[in-house]
Amino acid sequence: MSVYRFRNIVMKINAIATYRTHSYNNKVSFGGDKPSDTNSEYKDENLYALRTNIFALNAIKKGARKFYPEASSEDLKILTDTSFEAPSKRVTWFNPKNCKVYNLIKLGTNKDGSIRIKILDENGKFIKNAEIKPKTVVIIDKFSEAAYYIADGNFNIPQIPYIPHGQMVARYAFVNNPFANYIFVDMQKESNKEGGSINLAFKNLVNKYQNADEINFSWADIYPNEFFKYFVGKNCHDYSNIAAEAIRNFADNDETKNIFADIEDTSEIIDTINKLSNAGIKVFISAGNGGDESFNIVLLAKSVEGVGSLDENGRLSDFSSSRKGDLTRHFEQGEYTIKAVKDGINYTGGNHCDFNCNLSVIFPLAGKKLSSQQISKKEFNNLIKYKKRGERKFYELFGQLAEKEKVMSVKQAYTLFNTEYEDNYKQIYLAIGDWTPYKLNSKEELTPCLEKISGTSFASPIRAARYALNMSMDGII
Repeated sequence: MSVYRFRNIVMKINAIATYRTHSYNNKVSFGGDKPSDTNSEYKDENLYALRTNIFALNAIKKGARKFYPEASSEDLKILTDTSFEAPSKRVTWFNPKNCKVYNLIKLGTNKDGSIRIKILDENGKFIKNAEIKPKTVVIIDKFSEAAYYIADGNFNIPQIPYIPHGQMVARYAFVNNPFANYIFVDMQKESNKEGGSINLAFKNLVNKYQNADEINFSWADIYPNEFFKYFVGKNCHDYSNIAAEAIRNFADNDETKNIFADIEDTSEIIDTINKLSNAGIKVFISAGNGGDESFNIVLLAKSVEGVGSLDENGRLSDFSSSRKGDLTRHFEQGEYTIKAVKDGINYTGGNHCDFNCNLSVIFPLAGKKLSSQQISKKEFNNLIKYKKRGERKFYELFGQLAEKEKVMSVKQAYTLFNTEYEDNYKQIYLAIGDWTPYKLNSKEELTPCLEKISGTSFASPIRAARYALNMSMDGII
């Protein structure tokens, strides 16, 4: 199902989701088709994608569940746990066969690796105990360097202080399926071993983990939609000829030539992914963050599953790419608001802790008056002057202000570094030191400003994890 069709039926899906928000006990109809428990229908990928998309919409609409009226006191304690370890003990599971929601609680692990679980209904009522076999999911990402949402030359603002992108991706997967066997692979380290070649690194990983059940690769090689017609339906070995054809049709266009410069690398990655699919390994790849005017060429690989992003209202995210043809059938929430919780920070939704930390360490200026910390006009003008001249004094002064824990408004930061900002600059402030963001409360005190994070690279591991859980639960209910 193309993303355009998905967009056209969002209102219809929302109507279904609203009607069934409080009850999954009745079978849900999708365009007149009644759900069946037959294994053949469960394996219908389009129907599976549609049903799971509706569950994702429902989950966003309802938010984190806090009440389980029929749960025992013991089970309730696990279901409402807000600690960092909480996701390792429980998970919400949507059964695409009967469109019902269940709560799964981990009881233990057997010597053969199988996991003992307790199955509860949506309200926490006990149904049965069972044993499941965990699937092996390989998460390929960058685990060595922190993720950033603003970068300008020598200065970066972390999405969440100290957390690498790969660690965030892994957490999204784990929260949605704590029962899988995860293998985390640092693509940056692997490519460095091969002289920076992502192709060779990916080929090596494929050979190393060819017995895995699934691979999640939050990878996007974005091309403008105007080039889609040159690629679709073509064999990857012909991509060099396709590149030449496109360049001929955009004669004297240096930008087009630059876009196609790495086409050989892309074709090799697609060829490798095709081999994975032929071997029976399910591959999930993020749709990309280039918006509706672009597509992820890697999704042209056969049988690969593209995953797009939904925002916090259940709408298709503006940045979600790959809306051409049948590139993206799966959609999960890819936009989240970071919030402070007991013991640290939550960024995957819900009330549990995703990152254990002392907020007073990350936000050392919290509670301090802006007037005592704000950068002076003279200091700011000097920074501007030194920056325009390209003088080293700029960095020296910057370092001095950082040591004094001075802050500047976003408007000033925008002027200095040409970074984009959305929030009212009179209310939002940045710390110069480690770039931790703050905002002002009614008393003009600096308070932690936990920003939103977004990306199809967060939606993709969620769908991969849920698919693996569905495979483990197949035949249990």
